[in-house]
Amino acid sequence: MLKGIRVLDLTRLYPGPYCTLFLSDYGAEVIKVEDKKAGDYLRHMSSDIQDMGARFVALNRGKKSITLNLKDNQEYQQFLELVRTADVLIEGFRPGVMKRLKLDYENLKDINKGLIYCSLTGFGQTGPYAQMAGHDLNYTSLSGLAKYQSDRDGNPVVPGFQVADLAGGSMMAISAILLALFHRERTGKGQYIDVSMLDGTLSLMPSLIPDSFTGKEHIPGAERLTGGLACYNLYETKDNKWMSVACLERKFWEEFCTILDHEHWIDLHLKPVQVQEKLKKNLQKLFKQEDQFFWVEKFSNSDCCVSPVHGLGDVMNDPHIQSRNLIQQVNIDGETYHSIRKPVIMSEDRYVSKAEAPKRGENNDEYFK
Repeated sequence: MLKGIRVLDLTRLYPGPYCTLFLSDYGAEVIKVEDKKAGDYLRHMSSDIQDMGARFVALNRGKKSITLNLKDNQEYQQFLELVRTADVLIEGFRPGVMKRLKLDYENLKDINKGLIYCSLTGFGQTGPYAQMAGHDLNYTSLSGLAKYQSDRDGNPVVPGFQVADLAGGSMMAISAILLALFHRERTGKGQYIDVSMLDGTLSLMPSLIPDSFTGKEHIPGAERLTGGLACYNLYETKDNKWMSVACLERKFWEEFCTILDHEHWIDLHLKPVQVQEKLKKNLQKLFKQEDQFFWVEKFSNSDCCVSPVHGLGDVMNDPHIQSRNLIQQVNIDGETYHSIRKPVIMSEDRYVSKAEAPKRGENNDEYFK
């Protein structure tokens, strides 16, 4: 898919490496550019695989690594030579850092007019927050998303994964880079891409933001898709596990109620909030009477959007996930580990992604003679 595309990756931790992992998994040559002292901080936060963290290996499989001191003139020139041959450069420093290094887009486009240069930051290159430090929780908070991810008492909760980093940042960067590659194929021109995780997170809220323009007030935990409806909710089971019920359409709700022998609930499907609160309590009382396994079996032959809430161990053993080969066994230096396969199946994709992540500076000799 992306064979022949060379990517210079100057990012660390999650958002940038997840973006370039996608590019690497589909055939791009991703060169991870690390400094000589610390490198990517995620590399040694633990020592699970080959003295590297499992998260680092998962995010950086199939890439190459070089080390450079970009403040050293000779090594700066070596980097410029790589820029001449690159298709994409992605960096995640605060605005102004690359300019001070004379490695901003305005400088580099003069030596490579086809370069696609992506800056992936929390707040973007402009605006009063541009120089602020931030993490995923800050971006989800400022976007308003955290307020609507609430517990049953309406208190905001920390998301279970990095929504802003990965969906608001990484996926937006992937999309933008692929769009820019397509544009360059048609025009021969590279371009600059400014990806803000806050911007991206806002765009992930089409069920919330547009309504606010009309003056509609959203109540955390009480909206149609955030827990306000009994037919779209989570219920605890006798063994302290959970079931998800997502019978939004009436046909699913009818089947659900019929299986439970509570057909008298059918007409309560989308009734007002007072009815929903009573119905939720009744459903919780019912689900609490049996273990999760009982409910899984009860709904196993139905078609009404009822599923168990998996723990990570359950995910590994789920028959559908196994049949899709989503969790793969890989061999690294004679040892067997598990890995998540690349996320999209494409009929013309012939590239087999590698399981190994590079040691820091492992590929210096390949690029610097």
